[in-house]
Amino acid sequence: MPSHPMDNTPATGVHATEVARAGYEAYGQWTGWKTHDGHDMLPWIELPEHVQLAWVAAAGGIVRVMFRPTPQDGE
Repeated sequence: MPSHPMDNTPATGVHATEVARAGYEAYGQWTGWKTHDGHDMLPWIELPEHVQLAWVAAAGGIVRVMFRPTPQDGE
């Protein structure tokens, strides 16, 4: 899979692709490996690239929020 712009998180040392895969697998465990409409989920490695990239984009957004600086009191 090619690198995704959302995966560029050098300041945190966290790669959104790793977070995306972990999130996908956690979702699968929580739902009994079923999709929102009841179909069996594919393993991460078998997901179409555009679906993996969507998970990476979502994970990148979460990583950015988790690691953004918090404003100091009075700012």
